[in-house]
Amino acid sequence: MDFKERFGLDYLKRSPSSRGEPIVKPSSSGEPIVRPRSSSSDDVVLPKGLSDAVIVYSGRVLVALNAAPGRSLPLFDIAKQVQTRVETLLPVTRILLEQGYIERTNEDPVGNDEFRLTSVGQKAAV
Repeated sequence: MDFKERFGLDYLKRSPSSRGEPIVKPSSSGEPIVRPRSSSSDDVVLPKGLSDAVIVYSGRVLVALNAAPGRSLPLFDIAKQVQTRVETLLPVTRILLEQGYIERTNEDPVGNDEFRLTSVGQKAAV
């Protein structure tokens, strides 16, 4: 290996995944989003604080829906029951939808969509 290969900057021209490094991109809040090099583009990658919120609130959302009549509630009612802001619940509901724990039964023009617990979600809420 010559000097240029060892100490040159050519490695910067290659993509992060080909270098075996994690892919780091800034989020809208400025907090870095780190995607491991082995993850696919379909994986959900969240900033640290947001992934913590998903972990904390997903169980609360499932329990609130499980206790609701027909196991269904609008988003604003879910937010009231779990005592948090709607913007905190948006990524939570998105991930629960993608994972099949809940389903959207009614899409509201102002964002007060109605969600229903699926059979998978019912098992997880117990």
